[in-house]
Amino acid sequence: MTQTKNAAGGEIATQPLFKRLAVHMDGLAARVHRIECLLSPQMLDASARENRTIRDLQHLDYLRQSLEDCALLLLLLGQHLSQSFLTVEDIAAIQEKLRLESTQELFTDPVVRPVSTLHENTGEIDLF
Repeated sequence: MTQTKNAAGGEIATQPLFKRLAVHMDGLAARVHRIECLLSPQMLDASARENRTIRDLQHLDYLRQSLEDCALLLLLLGQHLSQSFLTVEDIAAIQEKLRLESTQELFTDPVVRPVSTLHENTGEIDLF
């Protein structure tokens, strides 16, 4: 098992750390989802004719789906820590479980892009 040192100088196992990080990110996604559910009826009722409101809700939805994908990705990558490289089969199996193309492309796109430049409409939009 891969080990790393924490701030206090002691060693911690990275696989459980990946799992804790995945659970933390999944919790953040759940909070965003609760906010979506609370805000969407109010925002749509108040300004149903404004495209901006719908776009803002779509951005919030994309953020939640990205957090969910990243949490899952961390969990799955944590299962492969003993390997130096992922096989083509490993990558395909992981990509198949991810919802957003922007998350799937992390395996194939060598250019690191900030989130603001990604296509945010590359997944299914959840209806509230």
